[in-house]
Amino acid sequence: MQVNFFSNSQILQIWHILNINILIILIMLSDASNWSGGERNQKVVSRIKIQTAILKAIHDFLEEQQFSQILPHTLPNLTQQIVNLDNHEQSDHLNSGHQESDSMVISHQMLIGNLEMDKIYSISSATSSSYHPAHLDLEFSNIDFDNVTMFLERLLRRIKIDLETKASDSLRDLQSINDVWNGTFPVLSSHDIELEFGDDWQSEATSELNLPFFVTCVTPKFYDSLDKERNGNHYLNFELYIPHQPKPIVRGGQREYVYGNLINQMKMLNINRFYYSNYLIYTSNGGLRPTSGASVNLDNLISSFIGNLSSLS
Repeated sequence: MQVNFFSNSQILQIWHILNINILIILIMLSDASNWSGGERNQKVVSRIKIQTAILKAIHDFLEEQQFSQILPHTLPNLTQQIVNLDNHEQSDHLNSGHQESDSMVISHQMLIGNLEMDKIYSISSATSSSYHPAHLDLEFSNIDFDNVTMFLERLLRRIKIDLETKASDSLRDLQSINDVWNGTFPVLSSHDIELEFGDDWQSEATSELNLPFFVTCVTPKFYDSLDKERNGNHYLNFELYIPHQPKPIVRGGQREYVYGNLINQMKMLNINRFYYSNYLIYTSNGGLRPTSGASVNLDNLISSFIGNLSSLS
């Protein structure tokens, strides 16, 4: 009789942890020439325990919220099977380098449009062909723009709580007890924050503000939804910043699902529609439904708890 020691979700979780563990070990060992042997080993172990606790907290929280996990490399095949796509140009282009995040979003959109699943997520590891950091990508229907940011606050606080209870020794070893996740995260408009801090507001605001903060109406992607309650080009999207880190750790928003609106935004952003032909054909037939989503930069999130991966700070 065959005995299954692990469930499918546990196997997926182990696979992701091993993948990111190997990357972190290689990065840290390459910069460890100034460490003694014992110190180096202890620092490596502590960092791995912290990032493992972060990944486990993410999986546990999303499982409690009834999300279904999908392996990133299965998305093209799943999308092709479900929506009956015939061409290869779209997936070949989208999965190359900087387009990978767009590929994840529209694949999730198309899957939710066809399946009786309202909440899905994927964790992608860093690519070797060009630098694309590890990401957690979430997509859900039946949730409005404001509730997306609230959901992310809950997720990030859950990570902090689990770290303090399950990886406290490792945090102390690295002197990385991080209090920035306390309190409510302010929500600021990009227009207001630019007026206050200037063109380089990302660096200035993250240096001055001592809490994580959301910035709304940021530079749009073609699949970001326009805010129909306001005149002009205002978008229902956001980025999340933390103190002393000028690059966002989260980007997300409400998705556009109406064919005509997507075409208009592609024209405005000078997007080559050829590479998204299957997606647009599918959308023109009413295949999408209203969704929201977010992409979490796991590299930046982990570094917010344990410092730069290549330093001892």
